[in-house]
Amino acid sequence: MNTTETFHGITIIYTDKLVQIVTDQNLKNYLNQKGKKDARNLAKYILEQYCCLTKKDLAISEDSLTVEILIHVYLDQLSNTLQKPNPLIPKELKSKLLPLLKNIESHTEIIDCGEKSVDSNRHIFDSLARFASIITLLLEK
Repeated sequence: MNTTETFHGITIIYTDKLVQIVTDQNLKNYLNQKGKKDARNLAKYILEQYCCLTKKDLAISEDSLTVEILIHVYLDQLSNTLQKPNPLIPKELKSKLLPLLKNIESHTEIIDCGEKSVDSNRHIFDSLARFASIITLLLEK
């Protein structure tokens, strides 16, 4: 299976155990809309659409996918925010994110969101999923 579609102008490619999201101005514009949890809405849509297309769930949690989208799109902003003193950001979150940000800096044109069996970074986003509300608060303004 290899299906490409657009959602609010965002190009999304669905394959077996993997979804790819093109990081372009359409995605940034969608995420910059005021007053919405847009990364979460996009994650929900992707998970629902994957299930409709394949008749099975993508083994990625909504929180993990939300965090992955936000981190890829707002990599620079998140890196700058984490390097400044901020009592709202747990030390554990900082220690997990800073090395990750350096690692994924060159891989932001297309966001590869895959299940553990096909995505070696899935465990990182899964471990950050519990911080989804903090990451969303920091990046979706």
